Amino acid sequence: MATVISFCNQKGGVAKTTSVINIAHCLAKYHGKRVLVIDTDPQHNATLILGTMSPFDYPLTFANIIRDEKTEMGLCIFPTKYPRQSEKSDYPRLSLVPSNMDMFGLDSGGVEAKNAFIALKTKLTPEVHEQYDYILIDCPPNINVALNNALAASDFYLIPVKSEDWFALKGMQQLLSHIDFIKESFNPDLDIIGSLITMIDKRTKLSESMSTAISTFFRDAIFDAAIRNNTAINRATSRQKTIFDDDPKSNGAADYQAVTKEILQRAQE
Repeated sequence: MATVISFCNQKGGVAKTTSVINIAHCLAKYHGKRVLVIDTDPQHNATLILGTMSPFDYPLTFANIIRDEKTEMGLCIFPTKYPRQSEKSDYPRLSLVPSNMDMFGLDSGGVEAKNAFIALKTKLTPEVHEQYDYILIDCPPNINVALNNALAASDFYLIPVKSEDWFALKGMQQLLSHIDFIKESFNPDLDIIGSLITMIDKRTKLSESMSTAISTFFRDAIFDAAIRNNTAINRATSRQKTIFDDDPKSNGAADYQAVTKEILQRAQE
């Protein structure tokens, strides 16, 4: 059975999508894991970076999984650009359930009550699980149908939190309360795999003090590794690449390597 992890935070700009795509690529390229990325965010940034075509050219997306009861999960899964033909190493091809702006319509009606929470869980059948080792879900930065479905279908959730942001912990309790609601109502086994501090700059007192506050808030759930603020990650994203494709020897790649190793360890505990 695949391990399913939702990456979520109510606040945008915390490197949520960046973490999903880079950890997914790291799991496949360096650990030989079969990985499926599910893009549930209408901003479709994970689809832009991993996909092989425009987000608007995919015949089926995550929206179909939620909206169309008869649409099978397998029809919505597509290959990504990784591994590239030019790569010397051979590793399992990353797979993708794409997203686009069709997701915006899900919260305005047209979704049956039960599909508002368990459509994804229902369609992640044992047959789908057997095809992958890890399923990583990129969630939108708000509480909606997509987040509900992601959490209801997951084994774990991961919360990226941006350093040097006073608002980083503001509203966190609302997200955690909603996660508790999902646990009580739909997924009692849901658990946190960790909180990841991103964009950290140890040279500044603000970053240091905020990192301490985040660590105090999450306690044992905080990852030992953190993602440093570095231009290599931003450059890779702007080129629609992962850090392991664009600059695998950078500090950003080393940081995501370290976090991925922790995820592997915690998922097996």
